[in-house]
Amino acid sequence: MRKSTAIAFAFLCALVLLPFAAADCTLPSGLETIEAQAFYGDTSLKGTLVIPEGIKSIGDEAFRGCTGLTGLVIPSSVRTIGARAFYGCSNLSGVIYLDSGVSYFASSFTGTKIVLGVKVTGVSLQNTSVAISPGGTSLLHATVLPVNATNKDLIWESSDPTVATVSGNGLVTGVAPGQATVKAKAADGMGAAASCRVTVLPELEIVSLTGDITARPGDSVTLEAVPSGGTGSYTFQWYYCQDESSSGVRTYTGQRISLIVGETDETFWYYCVVTSGAQSVVSRRIRITVTYDSISISPDSVSDLRAEGGNWQVNVTASGAWTVSSDSEWLSADRTSGSGSAAVTLTAAPNTSGAPRQGSVTFFSGSAFAVHSVRQTSAGLIVAPDAYGPLSPESFVLSSYITSGSAWTARSNSSWVTVRPSAGSGNALVSFFASANNGNTARTATVTITSGNLRATVTFVQDAWSLKVTPEIPENLPASGGSVQIGVLANYGTWSAQTDASWLTLSAFSGEGEGAYVTVTAEKNTSSSGRSAAVTFSVGNVNKQITVNQDGSGQSPYTTPSPYATPSPYATPSPYSPPSVTALSVSLQGDKYIGTPYIVYDCQAFVEKCLSDAGIIKDLAGSNAWYREMTWRGSPEQCVAKFGYIPKGAFLFIVVHDGGEPSIYQDSLGNANHIGIYTGRGKGAIHSSFSKQGVYESYFECATIPGGGWNMVGLWKELDYGDDAINQFLAGQ
Repeated sequence: MRKSTAIAFAFLCALVLLPFAAADCTLPSGLETIEAQAFYGDTSLKGTLVIPEGIKSIGDEAFRGCTGLTGLVIPSSVRTIGARAFYGCSNLSGVIYLDSGVSYFASSFTGTKIVLGVKVTGVSLQNTSVAISPGGTSLLHATVLPVNATNKDLIWESSDPTVATVSGNGLVTGVAPGQATVKAKAADGMGAAASCRVTVLPELEIVSLTGDITARPGDSVTLEAVPSGGTGSYTFQWYYCQDESSSGVRTYTGQRISLIVGETDETFWYYCVVTSGAQSVVSRRIRITVTYDSISISPDSVSDLRAEGGNWQVNVTASGAWTVSSDSEWLSADRTSGSGSAAVTLTAAPNTSGAPRQGSVTFFSGSAFAVHSVRQTSAGLIVAPDAYGPLSPESFVLSSYITSGSAWTARSNSSWVTVRPSAGSGNALVSFFASANNGNTARTATVTITSGNLRATVTFVQDAWSLKVTPEIPENLPASGGSVQIGVLANYGTWSAQTDASWLTLSAFSGEGEGAYVTVTAEKNTSSSGRSAAVTFSVGNVNKQITVNQDGSGQSPYTTPSPYATPSPYATPSPYSPPSVTALSVSLQGDKYIGTPYIVYDCQAFVEKCLSDAGIIKDLAGSNAWYREMTWRGSPEQCVAKFGYIPKGAFLFIVVHDGGEPSIYQDSLGNANHIGIYTGRGKGAIHSSFSKQGVYESYFECATIPGGGWNMVGLWKELDYGDDAINQFLAGQ
């Protein structure tokens, strides 16, 4: 018996001795050949037939008709498969992979469900090593050869799932830092495989980053990011942002960068993106706050500093260090430098010159500065007005303004003038209080203001009361009754008239100023004897008395001319009769309104109020209407040339030719934008001024005031100017 047959026989004996209930049939090792028809028609062979490695040849019809076989494993050592070796094994199925050098017949597997497949001869991976981070992934791409292999499926395995895992499609996921091998095996079981070394890197992070920075324009700023983890090899990309939320603009590269803060920069941000292999990490945003040099002072100036000098404080607030510099020797500071907020004491030396002076102290902080300016008054002394008068004998209160660079005192040389305050410093308003002049003559007083070795004076001239009546000895009145006109001339105030005789009546018991007439009328004297009575006129502390004589009924009329001629303008009444209201009385009405606010009386309303108080009611539409109401108008010079003087109570106007007069006036008289009254005393004019915001007296010396002052005079025939020539001229117009 041949060796192969003996082996076959021994094997058969073993099969006979073993029950065939096993799922697989495995031939013993050591065989080389399975002879032809060795198991022909043996239905007792069950399950999968495993032919051991080492068998080189399977004979013809060796397993023909073995219908109990369901699977077959042929090793790579088999080189020859005989004709109809598995013919008729109807339940045998699966895929059989044969090397290209195996010899077999088309009938070797006829009648079975065996498929002859092409086995996988090689598996390769695109990457044989990868590095990922924990939680990171990498997809491995595999190539299976030959391209016509029957089963190209792969089985993926990780050598250490605690380091890295792999999915069925080759997706590797990092679990923890470390190394593992991922293998891809051919699913046909023919042993083809490939592997990839997987390194799970430590997680990339930034362990150190430059903090927020405060800088000034021109400063150099350094930014640095220090990473850890990853592959150990890093790239750095920096981004610039104008706010905390924008994506930023790509700028510098490198772990450490330096930049210069621009002169116009405001607060901005930088952040860094660090990359290591497949990992990237974004830093937080670094805030660069740009501060500019700044400095402020309070106060920033001192004006009208007294001439004797002194010291004061300036509060400094700066963004950093600062210095102090003065531009004048007489102006100094108690410190030359500082930082942040502080108080600096400045000192000014006395100004002994006759002129004011200016200086400044400059505070510097970097490129910023602040200037404290100082104006120091001179040692001079000015008082204005410095003269008053002639003044009314009545008591009065007047004021002057003192301009002084230092302390001063004020003293009067007369008891009838007192000054308050009597001492002060710098500029001030002083008031003068004068008692009434009850003497018979005018008087003077001087107030002296002293500042150091400087002197200034204010002089006062106060008239005494003066009263004149004419005629002083009137003509005798006839017994039948009659009247005599008495002219009254009082220089100031209101005069009064009275009589002790019941048979006499007076046309007026009081009046103001000059140019008034009182008509004294006597009743019929029925007695044969003449009679006499006194008429007394008084103003201030002055009294004048005249005697009125009336003939008795038995006497002849008295015709002898009086030795006293009636002086002009109080001549014996002619057919002409002057107006009943004197211009002087109108001007005197204004005194009681001095200081009244402009809102109460404007210039026109003030004049009309004075007229009303004197007994004339007149309401015109503005100063232009009053200007055109005048009977005569002309410049101050023209008035003096025509009448010899400007009468008291004349109207004063400021007239300009600017076209500003109301359109209803189609003439060339101009625009009269202001009206007042000439008083003929004191400053000369009384009016309500918008600029002064009230009624006050201003200067007018019977001449045109250039540059917008009084320049026109008006006379009105409705007023008695105390001059027959003027009155009769106006009446004839």
